[in-house]
Amino acid sequence: MATNIQPPAEIDLDSGGDPAVIWEEWSENIELFFIAAQRTEEADKLALLKYIGGKRIRDVLKTLPKVESYQQAKSELDSHFEAKRNECFERHKFRCFIQEDEESMLSFVTRLKTAALHCKFEEYSLKKAIIDQIIDKCSNKKLRKTFFPMYSA
Repeated sequence: MATNIQPPAEIDLDSGGDPAVIWEEWSENIELFFIAAQRTEEADKLALLKYIGGKRIRDVLKTLPKVESYQQAKSELDSHFEAKRNECFERHKFRCFIQEDEESMLSFVTRLKTAALHCKFEEYSLKKAIIDQIIDKCSNKKLRKTFFPMYSA
């Protein structure tokens, strides 16, 4: 077993950010930690989730149905934090995205796709929403114009 792998810091749900986003990012980090540290036993992963996650995660778990495995705990926590996500606000944040100075189109589209994941757009709507955002917010006017024929289809 790898011993020099450092676990992620305790989750900080009081940072003022969106708890759903904080949980999603922290959850991804703990999953990567388990892989890197070669932790595969459900009981070990559950104990580490509770220990590394800290008091706030243990408090949330106490309010959820009794969990007996790591996968069950993660699923319950995913559902708990996803329920706190405000779709309207997520779509508002999505529509406020602007291509940054010197930002490549690839980076801009990647940021849009990442933000769109939480907007509950259907696949067809997702494509149109990203094209709309490029047309509205892309800094390259020539590139924006090239999307008009695509968009009308």
